[in-house]
Amino acid sequence: MAPPRPAPLPLAFLVLSLLLHRRTLEMIGSTRNSSGLALFAAKFGEERENLLAVHERALLLRSLTLQSVAMGSRAKLLTVDYPAATVWANALEPKSKKPALSKRIKGVSGATEKLGHWFCKAGLNQVATTLRVEF
Repeated sequence: MAPPRPAPLPLAFLVLSLLLHRRTLEMIGSTRNSSGLALFAAKFGEERENLLAVHERALLLRSLTLQSVAMGSRAKLLTVDYPAATVWANALEPKSKKPALSKRIKGVSGATEKLGHWFCKAGLNQVATTLRVEF
């Protein structure tokens, strides 16, 4: 098994702005994983203000994102390499039980996997350009 590939830390600041907005979450859910970030952005950006709002929401959710990353790091769910400005998810410890997720959270879980896949394929600069955000 290959070692985990770290993600650029700035991408973490987009996750909540995309997932905690119902309309955006629904749009992610209705876009196929194989369609990619560009098609999602094209559909989502049919109304220009939708894409522009992602950046504003990311700014508003900065503090919550930092708290979430810190909590994930303390719980050993994430590893953050501060000098490299990268983050990656750790494997669950063998004895740990997966928590029972509510139906509402399960929908978010699928969307997070799509975002991870799209972000991994696109890279930091392409994500920023496609979603019209600045880091």
